[in-house]
Amino acid sequence: MKCSDMEQWFGESLRGVQAPLPKEALEHVADCPPCKALLEVVEQQPHDRPIPEDLERRIRSQVLGSLTPVPSIRSHFQRVLGFLGGFFALALAAFWIMGINPMEAFSVPNWPWIALVLAGGAVAMAISFSLQMEPGRRILIPPPVVLLAVAVAYGLALMSLVPWNEGGSWTEFGPWCLKYGLMVATPGAAVFWLLARRGVILRPMLMGASLGLMAGLVGATVMHFACLMNEARHQVAWHTAIPVAGLVAGYSVAGLGRVLGFGGTRRRTKP
Repeated sequence: MKCSDMEQWFGESLRGVQAPLPKEALEHVADCPPCKALLEVVEQQPHDRPIPEDLERRIRSQVLGSLTPVPSIRSHFQRVLGFLGGFFALALAAFWIMGINPMEAFSVPNWPWIALVLAGGAVAMAISFSLQMEPGRRILIPPPVVLLAVAVAYGLALMSLVPWNEGGSWTEFGPWCLKYGLMVATPGAAVFWLLARRGVILRPMLMGASLGLMAGLVGATVMHFACLMNEARHQVAWHTAIPVAGLVAGYSVAGLGRVLGFGGTRRRTKP
């Protein structure tokens, strides 16, 4: 038995662990004055130290009073429907405000196929959002891959489905499309952020980029039906810029929030 072994026993005894002193320890204490002195001090300490009832009551009330209930996270299906509902509600509201009749655009060749690509991108982003909001959820396709796939699919759809007309200026209405597309995307980003706050934002910058891209898809969808230039160069350059600008803006805003100390947390409600 060594002094270090005795120190461990002394610590356990002071913490209230009633361990009997082994025979080897008794022999060590007999030959070690410092350990003998410590043993006398430990034996004089009361082992039972009950907490006063008033102190226990105050601790209990403070702990229970500081607890804030949080709502349970909705199911994956409900979260996906929430994002999709927000997407199409924003697009329809923009159609109404801008006086756009979406059905007229379907008479243009290949227009419905591009609309289908935009809707597919919205579904993919909504599923990616929902998976990011639930801790411990298995994600088969990483969110950055979904972001890249949606942006690339939209660009390829425009390049392959919209005619390439070499004549005329493809930049004439470009700033107009970009301006109004971003105007539609801005409230969309706010709506999607509020929906994302219903879960847990574990990776704020990735979520910010995802929110920005989906909001940009809303703006691109509205411009898809509002734009009068059925020309590939114009749409690839200016319409694709709307979701890309949303992605960059969302990532930047999330990064600024991280620098300022605004982290992603679960939404709380008062009891």
